Amino acid sequence: MPPRQPGRPPVSAAATAAAKVDAAQARTQARLDADPSYQAQRGRAQEAERTARHAAEKARLSAEELSQKGESYRGDPLFMYLWQIAHFLLLQIRYGREYERAGLPSLAASMNGERFGITVFVWILATAGGALLFPVFYVLTNTALMAALILGICLFVIYFHGILVRRKKEFNPTPAFRCMYLFQGFVFALLIAEGLLANSSFSPAGSPPVSSTLQALSSNSVRCSFFLNACAFLPLERWMNRKPQF
Repeated sequence: MPPRQPGRPPVSAAATAAAKVDAAQARTQARLDADPSYQAQRGRAQEAERTARHAAEKARLSAEELSQKGESYRGDPLFMYLWQIAHFLLLQIRYGREYERAGLPSLAASMNGERFGITVFVWILATAGGALLFPVFYVLTNTALMAALILGICLFVIYFHGILVRRKKEFNPTPAFRCMYLFQGFVFALLIAEGLLANSSFSPAGSPPVSSTLQALSSNSVRCSFFLNACAFLPLERWMNRKPQF
């Protein structure tokens, strides 16, 4: 029989002490159960715990719903607002004379060509800045997509700087309109790609399931509509400006 370690009570003594503690705890609990004030306090504590759990669960569900339903709109309205202003000013350049002949006011008529070109370019810069806010506010988080966005913004600004600020001949608005819609489609294509890549069911080893892809596209339905609108403009604009054949 191995010798007992010094300072350690026998097993029987430890079991006896534990039994005494359990008995004392049971007597105390029985006395508290018979106390009306204790019962009322315990009921209030349990009710507060249930309320806290319910509130935490409700907050979690609300946050998930906000994240899912609001992802397609987060950051988009500002970008589209700035894009529409620049688009409207280009319309003033393209159809300013028609507005004047119809007796309507035109911004292009109230400014000289150079001044109005600089005004349009300022809003082009604002549109580019609106696109830069997507990675700033974590709407666009993929590194490759952010690099593509920055490259596209640089080309967009350089192109409009050349035709609006440093132009040496009469401004032709048709290529500018095409560039505007190309940039819009490019930005929303990146945002849609971000939504697909961020889908929890996406696996880098293979293609995502069809249901997951459709769900991601559904959550980006507004962006898809803007992207399709930009893609449809190019052939439609070319068809509307074609020369009639007789």
